[in-house]
Amino acid sequence: MIRLQLQSANEGQLAKCQEQLLQHYESYRANFGPLNNVSTAKVFEDDPEYPLLTALENVDPETSRISLADIFTKRTIRPYEPLRELPSDPKAAMLQVLAECGRLDTGLMSRLLDKPEADVIAQLVAADLIYKEPNSQQYQTADEYLSGDVRQKLRTLKAPRCSTRPMSGTSRRSKQSSRRSFRSSILTCALGRPGSHRGVHRISQPASGRATPSIRRPRAVHHQRHQ
Repeated sequence: MIRLQLQSANEGQLAKCQEQLLQHYESYRANFGPLNNVSTAKVFEDDPEYPLLTALENVDPETSRISLADIFTKRTIRPYEPLRELPSDPKAAMLQVLAECGRLDTGLMSRLLDKPEADVIAQLVAADLIYKEPNSQQYQTADEYLSGDVRQKLRTLKAPRCSTRPMSGTSRRSKQSSRRSFRSSILTCALGRPGSHRGVHRISQPASGRATPSIRRPRAVHHQRHQ
C-alpha cells in the first residue's frame, strides 16, 4: 500500500489495494483480535515493524474504542513532485525551497520566481530572513546564522579588514586632497598641565609656504588684594 502510493497516482489501483488490505485486516481481527492489545504486543514485541501494524488502527484515548485508520479509505502519501512554482511571499518561498533542498538555494528561488538572483537575495535580506556569514561570505538563514559561536561571529564582524587592492587614481587624488586639507587646518591645543591656561599653541598653514608656529597667550588677569 505504501509503495503503491509513492510510485503511482492511479486512484483505481489504490482503491483495489485498499479493499485487499481491509480483507486481510478483518480476517486477522476475527481470529486474533485488534492489533492494539496486550496479547498482540507480546507476540510482536521484537518486531521493529510492529508500530506500522498498530498504525492501521485509531485508538480513542478516553474510551479505548478502536477504529480504522485513514489508509483504508484515503490516500495518505503523495508521490514526490519537484517544485515548479513558488509563492510571491519571500518567507513562504524560502521555506518551500528549504523543505525541497534541505538548504538555502537562492538560485532555485530565482529560477522558479523568474527574478534575478540579486533581487531575491535583496528581498530576503530586507525581511531579515538571511544574513551573510563573515568568514565564508555565503548567505545563511537567520536560524543558522544566529546559532553556533555567535560571539566569534561578532568578533569577526568588528575586526578591521585590510584591503590588498591597488589604489586607483581617483582614490590617490582624494587621499592627497585630504592631506592638504588637513595641513591647512588650524590645530589648537593647551600647553602645560590639563586645564591650565598658560598659553595656546596654534599652528597655521597659509595658502602657500611653510607652517608658521605662533604662541597666543591669554590676557593677564590682575588680582586685587582686598584690604
